[in-house]
Amino acid sequence: MNKCSFITTSLLLAGSISMEAQQKQPNIVLFLVDDMGWQDTSLPFWKEQTELNRRYHTPNMERLAKQGMKFTSAYACSVSSPSRVSLFTGMNAARHRVTNWTLYKNQEVDSKHHLLGYPDWNVNGLSPVKETERTCYALSLAQALKDGGYYTIHCGKAHFGAIGTPAENPLAIGFDVNIAGHACGGPGSYLAEENYGNKLVDGKKSVWGVPGLEKYHGTDVFLTEALTREAIDQLDKREQEKPFFLYMSHYAVHVPVAKDKRFYQKYLDLGLDEKEAAYAALVEGMDKSLGDLMDYLEKNNLDENTIILFMSDNGGLSATNALGGKLHTHNRPLNSGKGSAYEGGIREPMIVSWPGVVKPGTCCDDYLIIEDFYPTLLEMAQLKTPDVPQTIDGRSFVPLLTRKGPNPSIGRSLYWNFPNNWGPTGPGIGATCTIRKGDWKLIYYYEDARKELFNIRKDIGEKYNLAGQEPELVETLSKELGTYLREVNAQRPYFKETGREALWPDETVKAEVTLSDKTTPVSEDNIFRDPDYYNWCNSIIKGDDGKYHLFYSRWERSKTFNAWLTHSKVAHAIADRPEGPYKYVNTVIDLDKKQYKAGDMITAHNPKIKYFNGKYYLYFCSTKMERDVTDKEMTETARTGYSHPNWKPLRVNQRTFVASASSLNGKWIINKEPLLEPNGPIETLVVNPAITQGLISVIILLSKEISLVLLNLNVTRLLLSLIIRTVILRYSQNLLSKIGIPKMCLCGTTSFLHVFMPFFMRTLI
Repeated sequence: MNKCSFITTSLLLAGSISMEAQQKQPNIVLFLVDDMGWQDTSLPFWKEQTELNRRYHTPNMERLAKQGMKFTSAYACSVSSPSRVSLFTGMNAARHRVTNWTLYKNQEVDSKHHLLGYPDWNVNGLSPVKETERTCYALSLAQALKDGGYYTIHCGKAHFGAIGTPAENPLAIGFDVNIAGHACGGPGSYLAEENYGNKLVDGKKSVWGVPGLEKYHGTDVFLTEALTREAIDQLDKREQEKPFFLYMSHYAVHVPVAKDKRFYQKYLDLGLDEKEAAYAALVEGMDKSLGDLMDYLEKNNLDENTIILFMSDNGGLSATNALGGKLHTHNRPLNSGKGSAYEGGIREPMIVSWPGVVKPGTCCDDYLIIEDFYPTLLEMAQLKTPDVPQTIDGRSFVPLLTRKGPNPSIGRSLYWNFPNNWGPTGPGIGATCTIRKGDWKLIYYYEDARKELFNIRKDIGEKYNLAGQEPELVETLSKELGTYLREVNAQRPYFKETGREALWPDETVKAEVTLSDKTTPVSEDNIFRDPDYYNWCNSIIKGDDGKYHLFYSRWERSKTFNAWLTHSKVAHAIADRPEGPYKYVNTVIDLDKKQYKAGDMITAHNPKIKYFNGKYYLYFCSTKMERDVTDKEMTETARTGYSHPNWKPLRVNQRTFVASASSLNGKWIINKEPLLEPNGPIETLVVNPAITQGLISVIILLSKEISLVLLNLNVTRLLLSLIIRTVILRYSQNLLSKIGIPKMCLCGTTSFLHVFMPFFMRTLI
């Protein structure tokens, strides 16, 4: 990698800037893009140009890079508010505790998790007022620059403090001017035709409406363009005797993605789909804003004394289908995207232009992190660090720009802590803490104490987890990470069932017990995902065609996760190799109806595919109701979940069925009679079949029975009795001859595991 070269003689930082540059405080433009990924540009930040670089058109980023220095290893937090608070306080997110995005006062935004609860993090964001509840009290970067003689302009997205708190308005944290900034982290709309999200809905105004741009309402001026015009207007109106600090903080390229008509058709003509074209146009509109500002500075002879810093606040969105394309691939070669601990969630495009100081057209691969901007901008402004209430974790990266003085990245570790649940799911998304030291990066997952170790220099895509091969390094990094988190009083999630906090990374075993040193890791491409469906419980068999056939449960995400009990279907996918990647072919068992009669089969899940005596047998689970029900009622059951009156009858009536076919491609014939059902020695339900062929003409089936016994309604303690039974079943030649499906006859049961798991229900008073 191309490291920044340095003069070895140690110099005072103030002396590292030329005397000419020090004669006058420079103007500073901090151009921050929202949710822009490392690859959302025609300017390559990797060792080679990628397909995504060829897709986008950002000539002004290229222009800025030719004038200054490109940083390939610039980091931020994985979501917005933590990055912005770190940027304006110089604090690491583990210390300032604004660890997720903010919105409403005193309200958490964490998505619910089936195991974890989340700490009392600073949901109200940054505050200039001491003792504001659940905030980080600090002297902001804007206030420090203002106190140092700068005229400070905020334009665009703020997202510093929650609604109803002081920092909701950027004026409270040191800006002389606020253009369109408020508490929300995204625009209600980019379209002036929609008043940028300010139109009334049911007589109410959305909190997401962008404020202060009323003069553009009803026009055709795209939000990015409106903000640029307003920023330039304020530069014309500024106090001329003062240097200025323009914080150009675009709402772009955050969702909702809208079509910027200035550029949209061009990308459609290149063959992109509508979503991809709209996003590419949004990116180019942002780039035009950068170019317009650069043109203004040159036209007004301000460019030679103006520093421009370009940065994004977190990785590009990739966990939803809002941008088109395949999930989790929008930042390649980086893995995953926004919200993830992987590089795609935290590595950012960064450029710095500083005439007379930074050599044009240079590149730096040394790493830095978002909190470093605080001390850096103060040094650029020739200001001493003021007396601040906060601990500043950031380090000035001026030596990286000047190539003089000690390299601040050598021997330094970077830290992240995200004890939260952002919302969407995907690789590396969840409650994590992370350390990067040199080429090595360790990710620790609070939920299951899992650890992943990557050599980022050799494996930028984080495809190969080396935790099993480097146990000593895992232990060393875990100890350093755990020590740091305790030193800064970082927070952890807790387990809802016990109330106990998750372990620190150095409280776990030395390394995850894996077979990674004896197996070949597979690519993320092999993970079988579908943006519209939950995929669950698969079974694989190799067919006569030499391909691998995957049978699995799936149901629509729109019906919620609980719909496995009401709307699951058995689907079929094919791959050339056992590890995939698999491609969906068709749905083979679909029991959905608009109207179910009492006893009808409802849902189909947990399939197991087997080949016996010249036929394929597909075993699966289904359930029933003892009365007539409608699909609408089943949908409502899924949305309500465990508390719905239908849930328990559906749960305890689960049974095991089988379908057969002469080919893996069907046609599948379903035996309408269950192989096993709650009856006789089996008390409630029979699910999760595992089948093999034993002695001649003997099929052995292993099933699971779950008995729910409510012992005392007053005490409301529920015991879960889990009994796994081995059931030996034989063919019924009569039924086999009629429909070709082996009839399973109960010959005997052996209960070999009986586990009681007590837990409490809410006492009804």
